[in-house]
Amino acid sequence: MRPAYAEPGGSPVRIWAPGFFLFKMGRAISLFVISLIIAIVLFLNGCVSETSGNELQLYFHINETNESLSGELISGNVSLGAVIDGRINIPKEELNISKITLKTRYQNKNYSFDYDFLESYLGYGKMDFIVSLEDFNGYAEADKMTGLYFYDRKTNCSLSGEASVDNIKVGTAKAGLLQLNYQEYLKLVNKDLCVYGNYGKCFGASKDFSFDYCWAPRMFTEEDFKRYSPMQFYIDFDETDVRVPSGRAVMAFVRPEETAGVVKELIYNPSDSKLDVLGKLSSLLDSKFTYLDDDIVYGRDEYWATPAEFLAKHEGDCEDWTNAFLSSILYYDPSLKCYNLLLSTHVTNFCYLGDFTYSFMDQSHVKLSATLDGKEYMPDEVKKLRELRDSYLDDYGISANEGSIVLAYSNKEYIKFKDNEDFIRWAIKFSYPNYNLP
Repeated sequence: MRPAYAEPGGSPVRIWAPGFFLFKMGRAISLFVISLIIAIVLFLNGCVSETSGNELQLYFHINETNESLSGELISGNVSLGAVIDGRINIPKEELNISKITLKTRYQNKNYSFDYDFLESYLGYGKMDFIVSLEDFNGYAEADKMTGLYFYDRKTNCSLSGEASVDNIKVGTAKAGLLQLNYQEYLKLVNKDLCVYGNYGKCFGASKDFSFDYCWAPRMFTEEDFKRYSPMQFYIDFDETDVRVPSGRAVMAFVRPEETAGVVKELIYNPSDSKLDVLGKLSSLLDSKFTYLDDDIVYGRDEYWATPAEFLAKHEGDCEDWTNAFLSSILYYDPSLKCYNLLLSTHVTNFCYLGDFTYSFMDQSHVKLSATLDGKEYMPDEVKKLRELRDSYLDDYGISANEGSIVLAYSNKEYIKFKDNEDFIRWAIKFSYPNYNLP
């Protein structure tokens, strides 16, 4: 195990045990001696101090040259995050661990260094973890890995989630760090790289919302890869952006649990069809709703409210009503194939209710449905579905230019469409899974 320095608050207390000392003595004796040295030095320096804050900063560097070591810090099989310029800040509540491993790269070789992590370290604000130059002998790893680190440079919060290229998953960023081997890395060249996930508690009030950030193509050289120090991808977080979601981030605004109270008010007969129940639920929500633009309700040009916010204010615009409506549908019956459709200038609700039946429902009591014949004469079936789509757009007064259906989403699914006909290709498969519309 590697030695460590401790820095409680202001001036550092440096506790050092040479690397070769650890190799010559048994692990139990080593730990005892290290703990004894720590206790003696702390006593002599009068450095018994309280925890400085809720985070512990770990600093990894080479003893002789003071060069910082960057890479990934792990405990067991769990990533604790990226080490940037030798440093990483970790909430103390996440450090209920006994060992840590630094995976780093030095002089074009990969290394892995293990450290014991003592509970007493949590009493400090900063810790130095060191490596001697001679420790690099015999520690080189054969596998070639690199790291991409995603974070917000304002808060220094990491961005964790699913990483994809061309809508194909390439890995998962854990604690902001995406580990790739060389072949996986080559797939990123000249392509957009996207990460989708939840902000998490580091982002405070935005912790329960999602992000879907993409970065333009970047040229990674082979030297970039060899350097191992995580290549950094950052955002400049603005809390107002959370309420103007893009991409898959819209899914976080469908929250069935926030509409439990509304669904419990719903009165319907056991003999009612699914279409009847949804119609009554739509009317119930309409009775609690006054349409007002976001600038009047929230003082912003655009603001997506959660269902809880919408139901508390009884005011909002199209996406507020539709997110609350879909949330209430899914609370009533999570198995229903219902989605919100994002159009160029509007958001509406669309459902497949089984038995070849489809519906569009919107605020202001707009309710349209159609049932296909179920006779598998596809030209007629597709025609009926197109007529339903066009009837909805006409009834709601949406022009052809405004009526482009961009995507469908729920709290669990996200589907992008190339055009309105692509929407028909997707919708017809609920009734005819094996049919591929040309």
